[in-house]
Amino acid sequence: MMRQKLIIAGVALLAVFVVYIYLGNKAKDKLMTEISKPQFSDIVLGNIDADQSVILYFDYNCAFCRKFFQDVFPKFKEKYIKTGKANLVLKLVCGLTDKMALRANQTVICINNYGEFEKLHQLLLYESRVIYTSEFNQLIEEYIVANESLGECILDENYSGIIHNIYQFQELKSKGTPTFVINGMVIEGFISYEELIKKLNN
Repeated sequence: MMRQKLIIAGVALLAVFVVYIYLGNKAKDKLMTEISKPQFSDIVLGNIDADQSVILYFDYNCAFCRKFFQDVFPKFKEKYIKTGKANLVLKLVCGLTDKMALRANQTVICINNYGEFEKLHQLLLYESRVIYTSEFNQLIEEYIVANESLGECILDENYSGIIHNIYQFQELKSKGTPTFVINGMVIEGFISYEELIKKLNN
């Protein structure tokens, strides 16, 4: 009798475990589908219709994010982005309480949609602390005055796109940036070009 009870208990525990794994996989699949949907806040480097995408949760104040752009991105751009094999989708994140970073990221997203992204991107990539200066505030004001649509976008202080990115990033349970999503796999931290291509071709 005792053996029978133990077998029943074991089967019940196994069933619970299977259900737990199943529900976990369903939740992960749903999150990956959501992450892959194009958003206004996405910054796509390369052909938007490329066969493959590398999604990167990225913070301009992150040293290893800068290292990725210095050491890995140039070769990836040459071999994969320019040839149309893949694109890089930047999803900007920052601390929710860092108002200056929120405003800077909002400006980058708006510039990407209504103006010239690359110059501002390079500035923030190599001089990220500039966002806390009066000179940067003046630059934002110049953007606002120069283009009505761009100005309206920058002045939208709901920051809904960035906050959406941050909540997605939190759902991934990643410990920090950079965080990559490649073929449904979540990779935390800096990765080399060789590692990136290996994950992309997996």
